[in-house]
Amino acid sequence: MHTNDMNTVIKNLREKYALEIDSPFCLEIEDKIIQFDCLVKGYGASKGMVVDSDWKKIEPVSGLLVDLGYGYSCFEIDASSVEGFDEVLDDWGKVSA
Repeated sequence: MHTNDMNTVIKNLREKYALEIDSPFCLEIEDKIIQFDCLVKGYGASKGMVVDSDWKKIEPVSGLLVDLGYGYSCFEIDASSVEGFDEVLDDWGKVSA
């Protein structure tokens, strides 16, 4: 997906579901900076849900993400993600502050 398209989808998700989303989301893990598609805060884990469309980015660091307080999910955020995203949020569960 093109960056502009993802930015539009992220903007729509923020507005429709009142979400706090960092996109792109960069995290230093084992002295490497890894860029993920986004971080959805307030859901799934204490620090939020790391989302990326590429499992090859998530899988090698999945245990470390959990150790750091993040959850993770692998799917492509695209225009079809906006409708029905409430189901994804329900699956992840809201994290109390």
